[in-house]
Amino acid sequence: MPILKVQNVAGNLVYSTDTCPLTVTVLKTEIETCRGIPVSLQQLLQGTQILSESTILEPAALALTLVVDESPLFTWDVERNPNRNLLDGDASTVRFREDTVDYVNVLTCAPVLQGVHFFEFVMHHIGDEQWCGVCCDRAFAGYRGESDCWLYYCGRRWSKRGALHAPREHQHVQDFAGVASGDIIGLLLDVDRGGLTFLMNGA
Repeated sequence: MPILKVQNVAGNLVYSTDTCPLTVTVLKTEIETCRGIPVSLQQLLQGTQILSESTILEPAALALTLVVDESPLFTWDVERNPNRNLLDGDASTVRFREDTVDYVNVLTCAPVLQGVHFFEFVMHHIGDEQWCGVCCDRAFAGYRGESDCWLYYCGRRWSKRGALHAPREHQHVQDFAGVASGDIIGLLLDVDRGGLTFLMNGA
């Protein structure tokens, strides 16, 4: 008989085991292995209490609830950016506070690994150039970060023209509409099929 059961919010069984993992971190890793849910998106609850990564699980009959929290997919990772000293911001907003370099690439806290997702980039203020999109590697973060990427380039402030850059920054594929402060770039991403679509102000 299982001594540990994990169910989703609907009450469906997600994972069970007759050997108790040592910690929540170990349990999350096991759930990722068998169910494909990334550790970074898992929140485990005992009753109404969210269990921390270091929580030691007691070898007794347990029933935990798994909540898939996708907020790391759209939360800016300023803290781990190699040029974080040049940035201000919070979970949803990033500001380039000191232009001692031309630019700083900022990534989200967790990569998008599967499924279909829609994101919006709100251009509160564009000082000069701006790129928005997806990349393949965390090495893209910071100044002079490099990775394969697919980006909506907003264009220079004196130009009315933007562009699609792929599969690297500054590699022009086709012209896009220029982007101004206040505009919203939409990104529809299908990871499973390997496709994406950019929108500007909903069109």
